[in-house]
Amino acid sequence: MSASDWTEERTELLKRLNAQGKSSGQIVKVLRAVGMTEVTRSAVISKIDRLREADQAFERPEPWTPSLDNRPDWLRLNIQGKAA
Repeated sequence: MSASDWTEERTELLKRLNAQGKSSGQIVKVLRAVGMTEVTRSAVISKIDRLREADQAFERPEPWTPSLDNRPDWLRLNIQGKAA
């Protein structure tokens, strides 16, 4: 994989997929589908890191956190440990 494989179009696609919260593995699958047959997960991670260093405004996806408010009622427990 050489630096010339990262065209502006492919770099923009990488940025878009990363901003959508896609994993490196998912991004690799998309890039391979558009012709970057030799791209690796490591290359994707390195490119994202270089883009972040060059542009601190590069979007980082928000980390996923489970919401406790979306649990079914039977799963919620009150302070005494009894179902709500």
